[in-house]
Parts: sequence; C-alpha cells; structure tokens
Amino acid sequence: MKLRIGASGIHLFDRQTGTNILLDEISPKKETWSLAPRHVAIALTNACNLACKHCYAPKHKAFLNSENVLNWASELDKNGTLGLGFGGGEPTLHPDFINLCKEVNINTKLAVSFTTHGHQLDKHMISHLSPYVHFTRLSMDGFGDTYEKIRGRPFEQFLSKLKMIRSEMRYGVNYVVNDETVADLDKLDFLQDLGCEELLLLPQHRTKYVNDIRPPAKELMTNWVESYTGGMKLSVGAYAQDGLPACDIFSKDDSLEGYAHIDADGLLKRSSYNKEGVKITTSLSYALEKLKVL
Repeated sequence: MKLRIGASGIHLFDRQTGTNILLDEISPKKETWSLAPRHVAIALTNACNLACKHCYAPKHKAFLNSENVLNWASELDKNGTLGLGFGGGEPTLHPDFINLCKEVNINTKLAVSFTTHGHQLDKHMISHLSPYVHFTRLSMDGFGDTYEKIRGRPFEQFLSKLKMIRSEMRYGVNYVVNDETVADLDKLDFLQDLGCEELLLLPQHRTKYVNDIRPPAKELMTNWVESYTGGMKLSVGAYAQDGLPACDIFSKDDSLEGYAHIDADGLLKRSSYNKEGVKITTSLSYALEKLKVL
C-alpha cells in the first residue's frame, strides 16, 4: 500500500485492488504535501486507426520516447503520484507499449492503467499485459448500430474483446455522451454481466468536428445518473459535471494536486483538453512548478 500526503489528508492506496483510504481528519502541513499529482495521464502517441469525430487528441504524428516515459514515471513515483494512465491516440500502437507497462509496474509502486478502443487487443497482447496492468479502460460510445456509426467497427467485435479481457484484467468502460449516444444509456446493464466494474460517462467536448454536449442530451444524462441503481461504479467526467450529484473527497485539492496530463509531444498540461502547457525539457518536477503559475 502506497502513502500520499496532500491538502485533503493522508491517502493510502493499494494498486492491486484499487482500494483508497483517506484519513481526512488529519491536516498535514503544506511543506509535507506530495509534489506530484495523484494521477498523471500520458498520451504515448497521437496515432489511432479509428477516426471518431468527438476525439480531441491532436492529429499530427507523435510518439513519446520510451526512456523519457520511464524517467517521468520514476520521478512521479518518488514525488507522490499513485497512478499512471497511458492513453493517446491509441496507446497500443506505440511500439514499446507492452514493455512500458511492464517496466513501470516492476520499477515503481504506481498503478498502471491504459485507455483503449480495444480493437488492437488479442489473447497474446492481453496475456503479456495482464501481469503488469492494474486496470484497463475501454472506450464504447453507443450500443449496436450507434456504436458502429461512430466507431466504424462491428459492435460484436468490441463485445468479443470485453469477453476476452474479463478473465484476465479488471476493466471499466468510458462512454462519450452526446445526442446520438444518450438514448443508449438504458442498454448498458449488460456490461456488468461481462465483468465491467466502472462506467465513466464523458459529456461530449467540443472538437473541430463536433460541439459541446447540448442541453437536452445533458439533461437526459443527468436524469439517468440520478436514477441509476446498477452495480457498476458510476462516475461522470469533470467537464460539464455541474448539476450532477457528486461526492468529491478531495475537494480541498487544486487541479494539479489531483491530475495532470502529458501529451504525445511531451507537453505537461492541466488536462487533456487544455492547449497551454509546459514543455518538459529537464525534470518533470520543474515543469510541474512552472505549470502551477501558468
């Protein structure tokens, strides 16, 4: 179990089970707070073999240097980060993806996770990842025909990936909510039967090709969340979360206390949606300090 000290108290975290314990009755002195965020997402590449209109990832070609990624992971581990999430683009297209997951797991105490569209996964890749990955997030937008329209891949193929991964790794589903997908929220109960532990709803964010989630869809999503009684852990992305019931045990934390994002060009940002950031040229800790005053 790893210990982290922050504005909200003393945080204990077990990467194997995902158990979090916050001792919030304790108020640690600021000089003892961990220097790095609780969780850092790293876009290993911008490359992706799908072309979803709502995807906000940059479209120019970029792959992070593996040595840099491992150095950053070590630095984050020493400075209080609890989990590292690989994303993209599609992270499984990075040529060193499996080895990066393995090296971070073996050489740090960080929880390793990644977000994927799932279609690159096969039994060989899953068997090599399962000893080193603590949680996997699969992107699924819509059900059946809706999914196929957005993703351009057979829905049954996606379901086969869920069935393949369920016995090897803990996983959750990320679900973008927009005018097309909101009506399919009522069809998601089947995910629990396929071993899905978490359902993360992501209200659509504006890109070059789509607008922010519209008020009617957002209202339908809010009503669905408020009436949800399923067994999966349900959460909603921070963007457009207003109006939804939320329990934030880390309410004392500023954004960089909780989260940071490194894009595929090595730019450290407050979130994946931000355009401004700090280029990591020396140490990651130095870039974090610069970002705090940006």
